[in-house]
Amino acid sequence: MKCKNCGGQYKTKELMCPYCHTENLLGKIWMVQRSEAEEAYEREKRELGKTMLSPYMINRYLNRALVVSILLFTSIFVGMILIALGYSGIRELRLFINKDENFSLACLIEMPEPSLSLRAAGGRGPNKDSPKM
Repeated sequence: MKCKNCGGQYKTKELMCPYCHTENLLGKIWMVQRSEAEEAYEREKRELGKTMLSPYMINRYLNRALVVSILLFTSIFVGMILIALGYSGIRELRLFINKDENFSLACLIEMPEPSLSLRAAGGRGPNKDSPKM
């Protein structure tokens, strides 16, 4: 913009001429409009902030929903596998536990017999020829 007083060039948004310090009416009008627009923006931002969630909060809620849905589908999948394998096995185990008062899970664990290759190689398996203690 060209100053009407001294003829110097300066930006339109300046409040006054940098050379002769004459007031720039366009700069003052621009400043007033800008401050009004900033106030309106801040006011609307505050109002929307009360009703809208921040992206961080939305991300947290979506992550929690994802974890819950994964756990839910996993439990359904495991339940379907148990049903497919036979729920009767669980009932039989319950009946077995109820019959024996001195039940422990150790009695369900069966120790496998060592293979012949272990005995032939000098492994630690029980030998049929050795005397029993």
